[in-house]
Amino acid sequence: MALIERSAKGLATLWVDQAIPADRLTVHITEVGPRMRAHPPHTHEGIEGFYILEGQAVVEVGDDRYTLDAG
Repeated sequence: MALIERSAKGLATLWVDQAIPADRLTVHITEVGPRMRAHPPHTHEGIEGFYILEGQAVVEVGDDRYTLDAG
């Protein structure tokens, strides 16, 4: 399994394994306090993924807003 995408309403679930070259995947941890933004709205090429450890996050995709729960 290299990359599987299951999309719904502009969001996707992606599964990644060793078949994806390391230069195509970057992982980082961002801690965001309540009612704060990680960064200003922006666009870029490629795919951006999130995993919410605790609480909720609001993600904006175009004009749509999605509330994501932990897990």
